[in-house]
Amino acid sequence: MSYAKRDPNNPPNYYYNLNKKQQQNWIKTAKKMNKNEDLQAKYPPFKSSSNINIIHIHHKSTIDTINDLIILANRTSRYTVDTESERKKINNDALIQIQFLHSTDASTIILIETAYLPNPQTTLYTKIKELWPTIFN
Repeated sequence: MSYAKRDPNNPPNYYYNLNKKQQQNWIKTAKKMNKNEDLQAKYPPFKSSSNINIIHIHHKSTIDTINDLIILANRTSRYTVDTESERKKINNDALIQIQFLHSTDASTIILIETAYLPNPQTTLYTKIKELWPTIFN
C-alpha cells in the first residue's frame, strides 16, 4: 500500500487551487494509484520461474561469447524480440533485446545496445553479424 492515499471523490483543499488541467491530472493519478493498490492486493509480485542468463553484446564482447551464442542459436527454435529507442528519433541508436527460449525453465537474453557495437571493420563485428541469420532464419 502507498503511504499517501488519494480519494478522487474527496480531494484535499489544495485541489481547488489547481487549474483545470492540473485537477484532471490529479484525478487521473488518484484513480491510477487506487487501481495499482487494488492489483497489488489481488496479485502476488511477479517472480520469474526461469533460469535467465543475460549477455550484453558490445565492443568489449569476446568472439568466444559470440561463437557460443551462434551455437546456442542453432539449437534454439523459439525467440522473443523487443527493441527500444527514443521517441521521435528515427535512425538513432537503439537497444535490441532477444530472448532465446531453451525450455520452460531456462532462457538466455542478449542485450545489444547499437551505440556500443564494435567498429564494422573488426572481426568481432563480422561475428556478431553471423549471429543474425542464425536467429532470424
